[in-house]
Amino acid sequence: MKKIIFLTAVAAVAFALALHSCKPDEEQVASPSLNLERTEVTVPAEGGSFTVAYKIENPLVDVKVVCECAAEWLGPFDTSKEGIISFPVDANTDENARNAVVEVIYGEDTESFTVLQDGSQPVVPDEGFLLVIDEVSMTDMSWTVIPADDEMPYISMSVDKRVYDQFGSDEAYIEEDLQLFNLMAGSSGMTLEEYLDWLVKYGEYSFYKDGLLPGYAYYVYAYGISLSGELLTGMYKEEVVMESPEKVDISFEITCEPGLDTVAVSVTPSIQEQRYVVDAYPKEEISEAITLEEWYSYKFNERIAAAVSEGMSVEKAVISLTEVGSATVVLDNLRADTDYTVLVVAVNEEGLFVSDVATDEFRTDGLFSDNVIEVEITDITPDGASYSISTTNDDPYVMYYIQASMWEDWSDEDIIRNLIEYYDVEENNVYRGDKSGTITGLMTKTKYVMYTFGCESGTATTSLGKTFFTPESGSSDVTFTLKFDKYFNGDDLIAAYPEEESYKQYAGKAVLPVKAEVSDPSATYLYYVYSVDYSEYGDDVLYSSLLNGTGLSEPSYVFSRNFGRVCTVAGFAIDEDGNNGPLFRTSIEFTLEGASPISEFTPDMLSSD
Repeated sequence: MKKIIFLTAVAAVAFALALHSCKPDEEQVASPSLNLERTEVTVPAEGGSFTVAYKIENPLVDVKVVCECAAEWLGPFDTSKEGIISFPVDANTDENARNAVVEVIYGEDTESFTVLQDGSQPVVPDEGFLLVIDEVSMTDMSWTVIPADDEMPYISMSVDKRVYDQFGSDEAYIEEDLQLFNLMAGSSGMTLEEYLDWLVKYGEYSFYKDGLLPGYAYYVYAYGISLSGELLTGMYKEEVVMESPEKVDISFEITCEPGLDTVAVSVTPSIQEQRYVVDAYPKEEISEAITLEEWYSYKFNERIAAAVSEGMSVEKAVISLTEVGSATVVLDNLRADTDYTVLVVAVNEEGLFVSDVATDEFRTDGLFSDNVIEVEITDITPDGASYSISTTNDDPYVMYYIQASMWEDWSDEDIIRNLIEYYDVEENNVYRGDKSGTITGLMTKTKYVMYTFGCESGTATTSLGKTFFTPESGSSDVTFTLKFDKYFNGDDLIAAYPEEESYKQYAGKAVLPVKAEVSDPSATYLYYVYSVDYSEYGDDVLYSSLLNGTGLSEPSYVFSRNFGRVCTVAGFAIDEDGNNGPLFRTSIEFTLEGASPISEFTPDMLSSD
């Protein structure tokens, strides 16, 4: 009976437990969930107002949606309307597209969407040019010129802003350009029209410029110009600022131990791991017109370019030209008795300066000679001479001869410096002891000078000696005359003979047919019509010019010259023995009023120009 009671009690407890276990669990609170309608928003370049819809499952009480974005051109964000994020987007004035990520936060849940905005399309102006800057780095840039008129020739180049600012106006700078074009045309043996035809562009064109200085400002510009040099538009320009490398806060301790033609430069940098370059230049060579950093940057870039031209990469070139840690650098091939400036600057792996240029100064040891150098010129002929040089010791010296007119206005110091720096005197023109020889290939009636001075280790050790002489020919009574009695207006020729293509070269010019006459048929002759008034110059100038390649020897010729200019006509005959006859010279001024009527012209008057 007790057992039955016990089992009954156990069953009751089990039933009670069973009933308890069948009660529902206590109610759990679900986490909120943020869902964005889209994850990308595409925006046109002009910008505007935009929205992104969202839904929140299981929202929390008193919790708001918050938006965060680092882009300044995007926002502010308005979430006051439930389920909607509203925001403005600024116009993109850059032609490059841009994007930004917007973080949307609700409680502990974060989602994001990306705003993609198109770049602006360049608007071609109704006249002139649109300049579009394509790429800009630390040392190079590219730009595109879009003209309103694709048929109009134009110039586009770049210029350092500081250089441009010195001129003060677009007009003054363009005038400098035009002078440069005339100079380049002349030095290239081209007319201005030929040079500009090679230089100008038409239609849309992309340009590239390298070798620029990091952090400096430049202008890219364009203006219309005809092939005759007439401006068709004003200047259109855009300022471009080059990127700058990150600077390093570094200092250098510099000590110098100079010798005759060397210096040992010891450098201790404050950052031992930083690469730097050590160099030295004559103090007088360092330009004061630009900053020291700019001047030396050009010099160092030249050294890198030279290494690259030999097959080295830029990175390896920088390593070969720089130092790391404390170092002593020996610089040689210096000039004796000369003031130098040491330059030390930190550089990165691309060879760009990343610190200020630290400097120090020293003077190389002096070297002087008591050598007395005397020169005697003998046996002067129409095209040569003999010389004899005597010295008092075997110290090295320079001997060099040249036309006296070349450097007649130079100081002795400038002549010495020019010979040392540009004529490689150490290799080709340095001698010891007495010397004699002959000089050939000279021009008759042209004054020459022989320079002599002591020189060692690239430095003059004596003063400059000058010995003058003039090759002379024997006199001759053979005479020369250049015959001409009329000239014509080239425009009249073109109008009268439109079918003659060769006459078009005479447009706007005075056309002068000439014939040579000489008293002795066996004699030769040289003549020319100069576009310059040489009336104040002596005969020796014209003899020299004619003998130096200017002179013509054709029986007849036609010259074309600008109106309104006084020209010099000159020529002379040379007899069978090589003796020069008297100089024929006269002046002629070409005017429109003085041109002969085209009715007096016949085609046989002209020969090829």
